[in-house]
Amino acid sequence: MFSVIFAINGLGIILAGQITAKMARRYGEQSILNVGLFMALIGGVTLVLAALLHTGLLLILPALFVVVASVGVVGTIATALAMQSQGQNAGAAAGLLGATQMLLGALASPMVGLGGSETDWPMAIVIASCEVLGVLVYASLGAKRRAPRAIDKQETVSE
Repeated sequence: MFSVIFAINGLGIILAGQITAKMARRYGEQSILNVGLFMALIGGVTLVLAALLHTGLLLILPALFVVVASVGVVGTIATALAMQSQGQNAGAAAGLLGATQMLLGALASPMVGLGGSETDWPMAIVIASCEVLGVLVYASLGAKRRAPRAIDKQETVSE
């Protein structure tokens, strides 16, 4: 059963990433990032509710699907936005982004383990906390950054 659930969640990331690429052209990257962050936050909060209400897999699996699928939205768009202004530093910037993601994952994983394996609370709390933290960081740093205008891109190319 685990492998089926894992495959469904993997498909969620792939589909979300594909849909994100098409929607970003139409609605803009910032708008789609906002949707992805909201999607992740809703999934995290739903996980906490599922743990609170002891719903078992009935609510946990759909909430996890939303959280995991949001990776296909947020990861794709946030990386693209972060890399837009890097130009000749793109390799170092990509390495820093990847290392940061792995470091944060390495820090969050033991937090779940510290809560024990007898309940879904630790997973729900850590995921919801990470989603809230992501929204707060974006609201304080990312949302203030303006998207580059077409003229800025032309100036970068001509330099």
